Amino acid sequence: MTSSVHGAGVARPVLFVDASLQGVQIALVDPLGPAPSRVLWQGAHGDNKGALEQVSRLLHEGLQAVGIAASDLVGLAVGVGPGSFTGIKVALAFVYGLRSGVATPIPVLGVSSLEAAARALAAATGTAVQVALPATRTHGFVAGSSPFGHQAARLIDAEAPEPLGPSLAASRVYITGSWPLLGDVVAAAGAKTPSVLTIEQLAAAALPELVKDIVAAWPDGFLQELPAPRYLRLSTAEERLLSEQQAATPQQKDLS
Repeated sequence: MTSSVHGAGVARPVLFVDASLQGVQIALVDPLGPAPSRVLWQGAHGDNKGALEQVSRLLHEGLQAVGIAASDLVGLAVGVGPGSFTGIKVALAFVYGLRSGVATPIPVLGVSSLEAAARALAAATGTAVQVALPATRTHGFVAGSSPFGHQAARLIDAEAPEPLGPSLAASRVYITGSWPLLGDVVAAAGAKTPSVLTIEQLAAAALPELVKDIVAAWPDGFLQELPAPRYLRLSTAEERLLSEQQAATPQQKDLS
């Protein structure tokens, strides 16, 4: 677990919480403060185990560090994915519970760490990038960005990578962790060898862009409804259940 405090703080920040990558990332953000000190406090826990308990503990630590109560929060920015199916559910459930525990519901903004990281890396390198996050051996999520525009994160199959098309060869590719199949696809496309990012590096690259998203959306872009999760794929349990149902369904006979 890591944490840090920046600036003197304000009484009414936005809480950012995301568990879509691995573990939990959390920050208290001043949407009206000067750019260098908008992040009042940030912390992280790098283990998926007990994520709901960890986000609660981190929030308590952050509120104490800044000197405020949960009722002082003016907004919630939650990571809706794509990424870890369970992590997305944990973050959304935490936000739902937090909103239910205060007299006036706190408005919410849905954000994507994967897309934010793609924007940050494109800006840093001055070139088009594709940032990949594996979900299984064959499937994962890819978000693209360039100095000229951004591409929403999508689900891809590394064994049938046609949706990536020629964008691979024209982009710098980043893979979070190990995804050997996509590495082979990149090589076959004639692109440069992918750069490997750790989850911590991806989260660190994303945070400044997520802060920009929060500032740009505040306050009108924050809504009373919970944002929809961007799972993009079924959970492992749902995939297994669907497979079992399909195997148990008798073949339809042609009665014509």
